[in-house]
Amino acid sequence: MALHLRVEAEWIEQRTAEPPIPVSYPSARRLKRELEPWFRRERLVAVGAFLPPPYLGHLVERWPRLAAFAAALDRRLGALPPLPALADHYLAVFVRRD
Repeated sequence: MALHLRVEAEWIEQRTAEPPIPVSYPSARRLKRELEPWFRRERLVAVGAFLPPPYLGHLVERWPRLAAFAAALDRRLGALPPLPALADHYLAVFVRRD
């Protein structure tokens, strides 16, 4: 049996492709609320909270030890509130309710 879910969120257009692709970024709170009847959130972790954005990737190449330190901070502190709510991206793990 397939479960089809619709998560309400604001949509943006990803313009790097032709035709543009609609992309949605629901907040972690909204995603939890929408999935809660069927799933429970087991884990929420910030992704890249301490690392520079991709357009500053040259900084990672210039200072690899600093980037490694930032990545270690991500691994150690990424699950601590309020980081998942403040980070640009997050990883949410949900488990189906019985």
